Amino acid sequence: PPVGLTPNRDSGVFLYVADALLDGHAPYADVWDHKPPLIYLLDTPAVALGSPAWGTWVLVAVWLALAVWILSSLLGTVFGWPAARWGLAACLVLLSLTFKGNLPEEFALLPQAGALALVGRIAMGDARRTGLVSACIGALGGLALLLKPTLIGLWLAVAILWASGIIQPAKRRRALSQLFAAGAGGLAVVGLGVAVLALAGVLPDFWSSVVVYNLAYAAGGDRWTRLLQGVGEVGAVGWLALLCGGVLYLLGLCAVWRHPTQDPRSSARRALGLLALIDL
Repeated sequence: PPVGLTPNRDSGVFLYVADALLDGHAPYADVWDHKPPLIYLLDTPAVALGSPAWGTWVLVAVWLALAVWILSSLLGTVFGWPAARWGLAACLVLLSLTFKGNLPEEFALLPQAGALALVGRIAMGDARRTGLVSACIGALGGLALLLKPTLIGLWLAVAILWASGIIQPAKRRRALSQLFAAGAGGLAVVGLGVAVLALAGVLPDFWSSVVVYNLAYAAGGDRWTRLLQGVGEVGAVGWLALLCGGVLYLLGLCAVWRHPTQDPRSSARRALGLLALIDL
C-alpha cells in the first residue's frame, strides 16, 4: 500500500479475530481478546478482500477521508474556510505523527466528526427535529463505546455543555431534552450490541473478557504512582504545549463570546468553541 500499514500487535489481533469470525468462530469464546466487538466487525471486510494489508489500507483510507470531509464542511461553514484549512492542517499533522492504522481510536474519528457536525447543526438552528438529531448523536456515541469505552470523552463533553445550559440559558429545558434523547440513542445502540452477543451465546464470555478483565487491567498498581508516572512522561514540553493550547482556546472562546451577532453561525461558534475547551 502507498502508506505502510504493517499490522502492529493490536491490529494483528483484530485482523485475526475478524478472520475467525468469517470462519464461523465466536468472539471471546473461540478466540480471545479484550476489546468490544465493533473493531472486529469493521475488520471483516478488510480480511474478506483476501489481502488484509490492502483491505485494511482501503478501509482506513475511506474512513478517514469521510471524517476529514465532514470536519472540513463543519469548520468551513461555522468558522470560515481560512480557519478550516488551518484547523484541518493541524489535525492531519498530529494524525500523521500518531497514526498506526486499524486502531479503535482512529476508527472513532468518523463518529466523532459526525457528532460534532450534528451538534453544530443544532446550535445553528438547522435541525428541525432536534430530538431525532440528538438521538443520532447519542447513537454515534454508542458506536464509539462499542469500539473502546475510553473513546466517549467527546460525548461526555457534549453532555456537560447541554446540561450546563451556558450557551442559551433561556433554552435550558430544551437542552436537557436533547441530552435525554442522546442518552436514549446511545442506549439503543449499546442494547442492540448486547442483544446480538446474547443471541450468539457469548455474553458471559464478553463480560469476562471486556469488563472484568479490563477493570482488573486498569486497576493494576497504585493509581497515584501511575498518575505521577504519566505526568512525568508528558514532560515539560508536553505540558507547555497543553498550556499554550488551553490559552489559545480561551482566547478564541472569549473572542466569539464577546462579539455575538444575529448570524446563526455565531451560536455555533460559541457551542463548538466551548465544547472544544471542555474536551481539551
